Amino acid sequence: MTKSFKGALLAAAFVLMAGQVSAQEPTPRDSAQPSAGPAVSEPDHKTEAVKHTTAAVDAGKSGSASGVAGHAQEALTHAQALAKQQPSDEVNAAVKSLEDAVSKGKSGDADVATKSAEEALEKLQPK
Repeated sequence: MTKSFKGALLAAAFVLMAGQVSAQEPTPRDSAQPSAGPAVSEPDHKTEAVKHTTAAVDAGKSGSASGVAGHAQEALTHAQALAKQQPSDEVNAAVKSLEDAVSKGKSGDADVATKSAEEALEKLQPK
């Protein structure tokens, strides 16, 4: 190999290595610059609580105590968040009923768990 060819080969290897290193280094973000990702919105806790409570009631009507417990637990998470966002007696009562539905569902009592989930649904969807 000629010296000029070796020099060009060495220079090309250096450029490739430098490009790989700089591609791996994180670039500092300007804190005043907004994130380029999509905005993440809060879930609609009331809608989610109603959806999962309805699913808990349906599971209970099918005789699935564990189904009631699982859906009621998910509904409870949303109902508790709703209680923090929009405190009310109805939402607090729904939280208590959902806690009971989870407890009774975990103990295997599908009928009582379903009744508690139905009570929660009435509180979440007043007529």
